Amino acid sequence: MSGWLLAWHLRLHTTQPIAHTPLALLFGAHLLVWALGLALPAMGFLLWRQHTRRLTQSVADSLRAEQSLRASEERLRLTLEATQDGLYELNFGHGPDLLSDRMFTMLGYPPRHGEGGYEFLRGLLHPADEAAFQQAVDALWTGRSDTIQLEARLRAADGVWHTIMNRGRCVARSADGAPLRLLGTHTDISELKRVSRQLELHSAALAATANAIVITDAAGTIQWVNPAFTRLTGYSATEAIGQNPRILKSGVNSERFYQKLWETIQGGRVWHNEEVVNRRKDGSLYSEQMTITPVKDETGAITNFIAVKLDISERKQAEEELHAQRDFARQVMDSMGEGLAVLDKTDAFEYVNPALAHLLGYDHAALVGQPYAVILAADESDQASASSAEPRRYEITLRHAAGQMVSMRVTDVPRPEAARLDIPHAEGARGGRILVFTDLTKHKAIEAELASARDRAIEASRLKSEFLANMSHEIRTPLNGIIGMTGLILGTQLGADQREFAETIRTSSDSLLSIINEILDFSKIEAGRLELEERPFGLRACIEEALDLLTPKALDGGLELIYYIDPRVPEVVLGDETRLRQILVNLLGNAVKFTPSGDVYVSVRPDEQAEGLLEFAVRDTGIGIPADRLLSLFRPFMQVDASTTRRFGGTGLGLTISKRLAEMMGGRMWAESQLGMGSTFRFTLVLPAALPSTLQPARDLAPLAGKRLLIVDDDATSRAILERYATDLGMVYAGFAGSEQALAHLVAAGAAEGVDAKGAAAPFAAPFDIALLDMYMPGMDGIALATALHQLPLYRRLPVVLLAAVGKPSRHNLPLMHATQLTKPVKADQLAGLLLEILHPAPGAAGIPAADAVSAGSERLGDRYPLRILLAEDNLVNQKVALRMLERLGYAPNLASNGNQALDALARQPYDVVLMDVQMPELDGIEATRRIRQDSRLEQPYIIAMTAHAMEGDREHCLRNGMNDYISKPVRLESLSFVLQRVYEERQNPAALFKD
Repeated sequence: MSGWLLAWHLRLHTTQPIAHTPLALLFGAHLLVWALGLALPAMGFLLWRQHTRRLTQSVADSLRAEQSLRASEERLRLTLEATQDGLYELNFGHGPDLLSDRMFTMLGYPPRHGEGGYEFLRGLLHPADEAAFQQAVDALWTGRSDTIQLEARLRAADGVWHTIMNRGRCVARSADGAPLRLLGTHTDISELKRVSRQLELHSAALAATANAIVITDAAGTIQWVNPAFTRLTGYSATEAIGQNPRILKSGVNSERFYQKLWETIQGGRVWHNEEVVNRRKDGSLYSEQMTITPVKDETGAITNFIAVKLDISERKQAEEELHAQRDFARQVMDSMGEGLAVLDKTDAFEYVNPALAHLLGYDHAALVGQPYAVILAADESDQASASSAEPRRYEITLRHAAGQMVSMRVTDVPRPEAARLDIPHAEGARGGRILVFTDLTKHKAIEAELASARDRAIEASRLKSEFLANMSHEIRTPLNGIIGMTGLILGTQLGADQREFAETIRTSSDSLLSIINEILDFSKIEAGRLELEERPFGLRACIEEALDLLTPKALDGGLELIYYIDPRVPEVVLGDETRLRQILVNLLGNAVKFTPSGDVYVSVRPDEQAEGLLEFAVRDTGIGIPADRLLSLFRPFMQVDASTTRRFGGTGLGLTISKRLAEMMGGRMWAESQLGMGSTFRFTLVLPAALPSTLQPARDLAPLAGKRLLIVDDDATSRAILERYATDLGMVYAGFAGSEQALAHLVAAGAAEGVDAKGAAAPFAAPFDIALLDMYMPGMDGIALATALHQLPLYRRLPVVLLAAVGKPSRHNLPLMHATQLTKPVKADQLAGLLLEILHPAPGAAGIPAADAVSAGSERLGDRYPLRILLAEDNLVNQKVALRMLERLGYAPNLASNGNQALDALARQPYDVVLMDVQMPELDGIEATRRIRQDSRLEQPYIIAMTAHAMEGDREHCLRNGMNDYISKPVRLESLSFVLQRVYEERQNPAALFKD
C-alpha cells in the first residue's frame, strides 16, 4: 500500500511516466518503501493524506480555470459577433490563417473558413490601391515597420466599392526578421468617409459663399466666421472670434434698432433682411443686409445665433447713381433740341420738354395732364393712337397753338410696364409711350440735298466703273498680244540672248498685268461691287496651289516653303476659294520677296472665338518691319519703304486688298513683326465646314499606326512639321537636326542590342520602318546618310524618302536602292500616300514607287482631244495670238471677225467649241451668244467667253447669257489647254453643257 502511494507521488512529481523509470531505480524504491512501510506506518498515512488534499485542490483549481476559460471564450465569441470589425490572424507558413466571419459578411460575402480566405479578400482589392497596399506589405516584410495602417477599396458582392481601414501589427518575427504572425482588424469606413466628405462639402460651401456668415453663442460671443466675413469687415477670424458683433457698430443705426433686433432673436424669432450700416476694421462704412436665425437644442433653449450678411454697398451706390442718372436724363430731355413727350397708358402727357412746347407754341407745363389729341390734326387721330409692341416711325401733322399745321416725324417707342419717370404726375404710372418729334421743315431740305449728293455719287461711281472697264479692256488688249506672242516666241528655238530678251518681256508684262489687276480689284472693293462666291472647296488643295505658285521663286532665293493644317480644321469648307488663294498668294509673295534666307511657314487652325472661324498665319524669317510702320501697312498705296531708293517694287495695294477681302469674308487681318527677325501676317475667315461629298474617299491610314519613322532635317520648322504629320498619322517618330547625330544614335542603339550601359532601354533601339531624309543638309547630305544607313546590318533594306526641292535630281537619278524622292514643300496627302505605297503596298505592287513616268510631251493636245473650234475675235493681234496658240496645241480653228460672221459660220457647219470675244463691232459676243442659244436649228456649241474686261460681274454676266466658261485676257497657253480639255470631257455628257 505504501509502495503504491509512493509510486503515485512520484508519478505526480515527475515529468516521465512510471513505465519509463529505470528498472533498478524502481526495484530499489520498492524495497525502500517496504522497509519504511514496516517501520513507519504513521508516516505513510500522513503522506497519503497530504497528497489527497493536493489532488483535490488541483482538481478544483482546474475546474474553476476551465469554467473561467469557457466564460472568457463565450464573452469573446459574443464580442466578435457584436463587433462591426473583422479580425484576422495571419501565420506566415507556421499555422493556419484565422479570419472572422465579419471579414466577409461586411462585404456581403458568405464566411470562408480554412485556407484561401486571405487570397479571396486580396482579389477584391481596387486596382488603384494596389501600389499603396504593396508598399505597406513591403515595409512590414522588410522590417521597416511592425504595423500596417492602410485605407483601401474592396469590391462588395453587389459590385459597390467599400473603403476598408486595415490596421495590423506583427507580433512575431523569425530570427532573420521575417514576419511570422500578424494580428489585425478590418473596419468598414465607407459611411464615415461619405459623411466626412459631406461635412467637408458643407464646410467648403460655407467658406466659399459670397455672403458673410457669423456664428455666436447664446450670449452673442463670436465663435466662427467664414472668409467672406474677413473680406467684408477686414477682421481676421482670429481677431473676431471671442469678440461681440458690436465691434462692427458704426453709430449710424439707433440704439432702438439694436434693442429691437436683440428682443426679436432672444424671443426665438428670425431677424429678416434688415439693412444696417457697419464699420470695417479700417474705419470705413459699408451697408449690409442681415438675417439672424436662432439655433435651438432639443429642449427649445437657444444655443447659438447664425447671422448671414449681404454686402449691399454697391447696390446702394448703384441706387444713388441711378437717381443721379435720372436727374441727368431729366436735364438732357429738358435741353434736347428735338421735341420729346411721355404719354401714360391713357395717352395723356406725363412729360413735355421745352423744345416740343416751343415748336408748337405752348407752355410745356400747361400740356402736362392734357390728352395727346389736343395737338393732333383732325385726320391724324387714328395713326397717332395706334398701339404697337415694337418701335415705329411715321410722319404726322400737329396743330400749332397759333392754328397753323406743322409736319413732324415721330419716333414712337412703347414704354416697358415697369418703367417710371421720376417726374411729377408720373408716380406709379405704368405703360404708355415715348414720342420724339422732329421738325421736318429742315430735314426735308437736308434729305433733298442728300438725295442729290447720292445721285451724284452714284453717277460718279458709274462713270468710274465704266472708265475702269474701258481702261481694263484697252490695256489688256495690247497686253494680250505682248504676253501671248512672247509665250509663242519662248516655245521656239531661240539663242541665249534672244531667250533672255523674251523672258524679260514676259516678266515685265506679267508684272504690269499684276499691277493692273491690283488696281482693278481695289477699285471694285472701293465701289462695293466685288461679289464673293460661296461653294465647297478643299482647303488643303487651295493652300497647296498657292504654295505651288510661289515655289519656283522661293527656290531661286534658297527658301523653304512649309505649311501645316491643324487636324481639327475641316477638309472641305464653304466659301470663296479664289479670293482665299488671292490672299495667300499676296502674303506669300511678300514673304518670299522680303526674306533673303530661311523659310516661309503657313499654318491654319480653328479660332476658338466662333464656330466656323479659321485663323491663317504666314510667317517668314525675313527683314521684318519697323514698329512705327506696322499701322500704315494696310493703307492703300502705302509701303514700308516709300523712298525713291527702295529695293522692292509694288503698288502698295496688295495688303490693302487682302485685308479688305478678309473683312468681306467675315474675318480680320493683322501683322506682327520684329525688325531683323521676320514677320507674321495673320488673318481670320469664316469658312464653315461643308460635306466632303465632292472629294475623293479618304485613305485608310490604319496600316501606318505604330510604324517607326526616322526624320532627319536641319531646318527646325520643317522638321517640326514632319513630326506633326507623323503624329497625325499615328506613327512613332524620332527627329534629328543632322545626319551625324542620327547616324551616331542608330549605331549606338544597334551596338547595344536594345540596352544601354545603365540597363535602360535605349530610345528607338528597335529598327525603324522608314526614313524621311532632307536631301540637302550641311555636312553629310541625305544621300550620304542613306548610303551609310544601308551599310548598317539592321537597315540594309530600310526604305528611304529623300526630300528635295523642285529642280533637284529626280528619283531615277538617285544612286540608292530602296529610295524614292518627295518634292518640298511636303504635302500631307502626298506624304501619307507615299508612306502607304511603301509600307503597305497594294497586292502585286512593289514596296518602293516606280520612277516618275515620262510625260508624252510629243503628243499634242489636239491629237488626244480632237475638237472643231471657231474663233470669234475682231482684234488682229489677238487673232494672231489665239490662232498660233491653237495651232501649237494641234488645232486648226476657223476665224470670225464679229458676231454676225460667227452666226454665219455656225449655220454653215457645226462646231464643238466657240472662243467668243465679248467686245466686237456690229454684233458683240453677248448678243451673238443669245442668238445662238435661241436658234434651235443650230447644233449648240460650248461657248467660251474671251474678254479683256475684268470688272465685277463680268464672268457672271457672260455665264448668265448662255456662255459655258470664261477666260480673261491676256490668254495663257496653260489656261487655254485646260479649258479645251474640259470641253472635250464635258462634250461626252451634253446634258451637262447647259444648266439653268
